[in-house]
Amino acid sequence: MNAHLPNFSQSGISAIQTPSRNNLSHGRTLETLDEASHSAYGLRYSMQDIDTMSDSIATRDDDGAMIQVYAPTNGADDCEKEDFYHSLQTTIEKVPKRDLLVLMGDLNAKVGSERKGWDREIGPHGIGKMNENGELFADFCATNNLVIGGTLFKHKNCHKVTWVSPAGNAENQIDHITISQRWRSSLQDVRVKRGADAASDHHLVIGSIKMKLLAQKNQLSKEESSTLGS
Repeated sequence: MNAHLPNFSQSGISAIQTPSRNNLSHGRTLETLDEASHSAYGLRYSMQDIDTMSDSIATRDDDGAMIQVYAPTNGADDCEKEDFYHSLQTTIEKVPKRDLLVLMGDLNAKVGSERKGWDREIGPHGIGKMNENGELFADFCATNNLVIGGTLFKHKNCHKVTWVSPAGNAENQIDHITISQRWRSSLQDVRVKRGADAASDHHLVIGSIKMKLLAQKNQLSKEESSTLGS
């Protein structure tokens, strides 16, 4: 099931019902089970290109939110970065603490492999060196009890690199899927699928989550897998 992120002419958050077959802005696709019920929140600043989408799903014991983002680049103005993370924090604070939270998208953040001070947020399988955006993102994950999924699983670098420069001489892991620490064991895998979009310099990042969904109210739940794309 896909969701469409609406345009916002002014800063702010609005709730909408998501249609079943549309594309997310920036060409990203979020796939969830047909049984999941959806509502979305969108945020767009007129002064910069920031998109945030929250996609609500029902699980056995809790609800959940999936938030799609496009963050400022590493070279962007500090004020722009502060505005982005402030707005994202405001969005996340609308999600109850016990609920499943998945934050994913183009964070433009290199978290690296050293994990200094972020052992809970960054797993042992990151690549490269952390940049300024990576530090901001890791701090944000620490504040909100999120773990960066692409660093948790052992894969070849070609299945971890999410971006390649136009000249092909630089590659980084800057697109991420994160999940609440409380739901960490539900995340089965995160990996890159190359060749999914030849028109983009970003590769598709796929995350697999296993959880229990409510089939219908007052009926027994069933265990299903959900695939996320960033």
